Amino acid sequence: MNVQMKVKGKHTIVSLDGSLDIYNVGKLKKQLFSIIPSNPSDSIVLDLSKLAYTDSSGIALMAHLRRQILLREGNFCILKAGEDILNVMKLASLDKIFIFIDSVEEL
Repeated sequence: MNVQMKVKGKHTIVSLDGSLDIYNVGKLKKQLFSIIPSNPSDSIVLDLSKLAYTDSSGIALMAHLRRQILLREGNFCILKAGEDILNVMKLASLDKIFIFIDSVEEL
């Protein structure tokens, strides 16, 4: 999996490309949690437009990341989640707690 981070205004956009699963979730967790304390922006946006697959460990990471950001009074949203990933989140009722957006202009 490839990870790219860029700052756009008050938002840090984290783009995920490939598959997020139990085999690589630990590495991604370290990357994401390392930017939270020093994050100068008001929000973290996960761009899932190129994420082909995630298992329950990836979903759990997203939920944990959201919680940590909200505890620091930041904002968290998911950009361009694919239909398969949205369906998994709906099955887990996570579509009720995550904010989903379709474009950066919605920020």
